[in-house]
Amino acid sequence: MMIVLGIESSCDECAVALLAGDEVVHQVIASQIEAHQCYGGVAPEVASRLHIEQISTVVDQLFTQSPYHPEDIDLVAYTNRPGLMGSLLVGATFAKHFAWALGKPFIAVNHLLAHLFVAKQEHPTLTFPFLGVIASGGHTVIAVVEGYQEDQVKVLGTTLDDAIGECFDKVGKAYGLPYPAGVHVDKLAQTGDAQAYAFPYPKLNPRYAGAYDCSYSGLKNAVINQKEQFLRADAEDSLENIMASFQYVAVRQLVKIILKASNDFSLHQVVIGGGVAANSALRAMIQSYTHLKFFSLPSKLCGDNGQMIAYYGKELFLERGKTSDALDTGVIPRVDLFKYQRPIPS
Repeated sequence: MMIVLGIESSCDECAVALLAGDEVVHQVIASQIEAHQCYGGVAPEVASRLHIEQISTVVDQLFTQSPYHPEDIDLVAYTNRPGLMGSLLVGATFAKHFAWALGKPFIAVNHLLAHLFVAKQEHPTLTFPFLGVIASGGHTVIAVVEGYQEDQVKVLGTTLDDAIGECFDKVGKAYGLPYPAGVHVDKLAQTGDAQAYAFPYPKLNPRYAGAYDCSYSGLKNAVINQKEQFLRADAEDSLENIMASFQYVAVRQLVKIILKASNDFSLHQVVIGGGVAANSALRAMIQSYTHLKFFSLPSKLCGDNGQMIAYYGKELFLERGKTSDALDTGVIPRVDLFKYQRPIPS
């Protein structure tokens, strides 16, 4: 039974967790939401400074509140890609020095893939291959997932512009909702009429977009700057109706792509990771398609967390023959795997 310490610091959550085998011993998350609310989004310099202040404290809390001691761990797993450069550097530097001081191996983890693979810990019946969807503030990615290695993740499509979570946050900010806005949009939408506004779906040019790509910039602009054009004649112009109609189109666009990919590749197992995976409308819409087997995650695992890093790091470590990464392993703010790839015109 391996004891694994997971450290996640890619953005504005300083999160750590201990795993014993596949069981979560304890985890601690230091949120930075209050510090960033005055900016309406994450301020990278503030985030990295807060990580410096928080990381030793959260690791101390983790071991104080668990039956294990630092010398008991067998592996340190940490996020080194993608994310904010300053935030990544804090977590990576701490993790490598912590492991080196104890004489323990360590392994660098792609935290976006960890969002998907933690579903295998939560749902042991989930098997490869499956359809993996990353829906977060920074990414919207649809992929065929055939194994734990990065080259076993075949990206089918991405967003051409805004990520779905970014769209939620920008729309929410424009209407005065607190940061992060996604949860507030969801709450308001639950009492609104999703058909009050006929907000548009994107029409993507096949010369510049693939069959599984998506776009959220146009929807964002329509909701923020042109909502009067889309209000139905018999509908009320209310904040609840705006958010319900916006959320429906945002989620429906992604679900349409999931359905097409599932059909085209005969993949009926679906995992959605990232902060938007906690959205109630997205969950309900996916679950309404009974031919899909949706492996949902609890809300606490949709956002950034140490548990997913610990679990994915352990699986990678075992697949690589228990080989530690090198001390000079760097951090990578942007990963080519998740960049938009313009299709080659036929």
